[in-house]
Amino acid sequence: MRGGIWSWKKKMTEWFEAIIELEPIVNWLLTIIAISVSGFAYAESRKKRLFEEKEMRKIKLVKEIEMYTDIAKFNHWNWLPGDVDFRDPDYERWNNEVDKFVSYKGLVDPEIRSDYDFIVEKFRGYCGNSEKPELMKKINKVRKFAKKKVEELRKELDSLN
Repeated sequence: MRGGIWSWKKKMTEWFEAIIELEPIVNWLLTIIAISVSGFAYAESRKKRLFEEKEMRKIKLVKEIEMYTDIAKFNHWNWLPGDVDFRDPDYERWNNEVDKFVSYKGLVDPEIRSDYDFIVEKFRGYCGNSEKPELMKKINKVRKFAKKKVEELRKELDSLN
């Protein structure tokens, strides 16, 4: 029996020595596995981030398209301040449309911002009869710009799909 225990201890010692000799190889394999896992995780997180950025851009484009569509369709009655009052059946819809138009004031493209601000000022403030031709001209300019902008934004949105 004594030979059995000693032979078992000898085998264990040989196993431990063999494992110690394999330690650099095991460390190398573990390093390779760790690098592979982190590389995969980085690639997946980057792919997810790019996807989320693309989706956020799509959402922003849709909101901009809605805004510029509202602007392009603004005041299809061609009413100017003072042309209509609360007794008209379309007054409430017209007033809501003006409110929506005013709410976009800070969001419009800088290219039309000064004309847009002028329109908002006249629809929410005082507009004399002498200013109405200029106001209508600016409304038409802003509508035309908005229609063009909607087309550009739709093309960009289509390219993201």
